[in-house]
Amino acid sequence: MLSLSLIYLLLGLVLFVLPVHAQIEISTDGNVNVGSANHDAYRKLHIRYDKPSGTTKVVAAEYSGTQAYDAVAVYGRSEPAPFWGIGGKFIGGFAGIDTYATMSGSGNRVGYYGRASGGTGSNYGTYTWAEGNSGTKYGVFGMARGDAGTKYGVYGWAYGSGTNYAGYFSGNVHITGTLTNPSDERLKTNVRALQGRDVLAKLRAMRPVAFRYKEQAGLNAVGFQALELPEGERVGFVAQEVAQVFPDLVHEQVHVVPEDPEAEKVAREATTVRYQSVDYLAMIPLLVRAIQEQQEEIDALRVVLEQNGLDVSALGDRR
Repeated sequence: MLSLSLIYLLLGLVLFVLPVHAQIEISTDGNVNVGSANHDAYRKLHIRYDKPSGTTKVVAAEYSGTQAYDAVAVYGRSEPAPFWGIGGKFIGGFAGIDTYATMSGSGNRVGYYGRASGGTGSNYGTYTWAEGNSGTKYGVFGMARGDAGTKYGVYGWAYGSGTNYAGYFSGNVHITGTLTNPSDERLKTNVRALQGRDVLAKLRAMRPVAFRYKEQAGLNAVGFQALELPEGERVGFVAQEVAQVFPDLVHEQVHVVPEDPEAEKVAREATTVRYQSVDYLAMIPLLVRAIQEQQEEIDALRVVLEQNGLDVSALGDRR
């Protein structure tokens, strides 16, 4: 028969070894540890799974009901204080988060839905950025495909008082498809023809210029951080000069300086810079009307020349 002291010794060894190799461990402060020997006091639930498999799901949540309402399979909420808290954080070697929505039947589906509201300051339904030393980086990459119906690779919606952007991009934007603006007559009121002589006179007062944007270091020195303006020779106009002729073509933009979501609160306070921009697309109708006005003047001069017996056939008919 084992002595009492030996029994106590064996029991002590079991109690000492068991927490290290246990599959599930619940600490005295309520933390749950599954599959890991690491004890982290800041993780209420820690799950680790090392089995190699292409279809491994370390955590899987599924709602299998059939009721027609938005059941939430996974819900995260963290609001310890105003301006603090992250409801969910995901890190992946390829994708931090991969979402999709698919079901049979008709109706709208959203692979990812982001919304931000409340208080003053800046609200982002979705805030993304891409960084690195080499390679191609996309802050946002959207793709839509399918056989029928309307599909959006990226859909942005902003409304309310103040400055609103359905999409704001700091850097280059490239579109392989078509960029359009609403032009349906049912959406318009007070439609009237542009006055040709007024347009032509104003266009003649404008000053086309060639220029280069300042380098980012120089912009930082005067308070314009992280604008990511293009390099090289550019052509265009100066917004302040255009405002003297066509004030409706000049708009003030609000640029929010990108922040690190993990930074201290003082760095999270919204830092904005304001600058003037020109609506170049809106110049197209003005240019068309100016060309029409010039052609009207040419046609009038042609009539005068013909009335005075001059041969204008060499000028050609450009009407």
